[in-house]
Amino acid sequence: MKKLGQGAFGRTYLAEDQHLMDEKRVIKKLVTVMQGANLKKAQELFKREGKRLYELNHPQIPKLYAYFEDNNDFYLVQEFIEGDTLFDEVWQKGRFSEGKIKLFLRELLPVLDYLHKQKILHRDIKPENIMRRVSTNNYESGKTAELILIDFGASKQVSTTMKSMAGSVIYTPGYAPMEQMQGRAKPASDIYSLGVTAVRLLTQCFPNDEDEYGNTIDKLLDENHSDWRWREYAQEQGITINPGLADILDKMLAQNISNRYQTAEAVLNDLNSLDTSQVTSSPIVTPQPPVKKQVAKTFPGFLTN
Repeated sequence: MKKLGQGAFGRTYLAEDQHLMDEKRVIKKLVTVMQGANLKKAQELFKREGKRLYELNHPQIPKLYAYFEDNNDFYLVQEFIEGDTLFDEVWQKGRFSEGKIKLFLRELLPVLDYLHKQKILHRDIKPENIMRRVSTNNYESGKTAELILIDFGASKQVSTTMKSMAGSVIYTPGYAPMEQMQGRAKPASDIYSLGVTAVRLLTQCFPNDEDEYGNTIDKLLDENHSDWRWREYAQEQGITINPGLADILDKMLAQNISNRYQTAEAVLNDLNSLDTSQVTSSPIVTPQPPVKKQVAKTFPGFLTN
């Protein structure tokens, strides 16, 4: 019906299933210029990952209906989600409140827990890849239902596989931790990206513009992009938040992976414990500056042999 988007490895289209009452579907065409042994390997990986993701069954993950290869291109047929991304929502309705951030984390952490137990990483969590599904029954009144994690699965797995085979790393600058930029993504990497998404929605602050040297300006990171300063920024904007919740977000954002939450379940447990403690919201208090860690440069990196 129309093109929805285009990336480095292909295009996404809105389509209708003419064999099933013209239901809307999303078709992702993954284009590769691989040949010979590399193409054969990509085909094998595509089928293997497609099968794994076809078997996923979670209400907050778009259903994969079919996957196939034709003329050296890979195709995915997925569920179409009606609604807006959280990136659109935060600009339409304003920054997220503390309560909305808690609900956001409660809805997405179980999805990550499910994926990680299936040994699957998302690798690209950001507001643009999270949608608030519009309930079919309440569409006219504008009521919405659960958050949906999109743009991953076979598309992400195959894209990652292709890029890894080509020697590069896939991630979005400003959302990926150092270990992912070095090609060593782990479950804690997704937790980091979820934490980044949370503080950006809380502050409505996203990377934008460039300095005179072409470097992206990001007010939530220090000038070396090695430490988060979201607390300072929130304080400057007069944003109040539960200190306990701020500590949870800081632990999700730890640059050193050993200081970060290792599982989504651990984050959820601390979040639930926070609610039982009945700590009230208060202005952000900036902690003492931490010891400088390794600089995390936010630009696409490449693996070397």
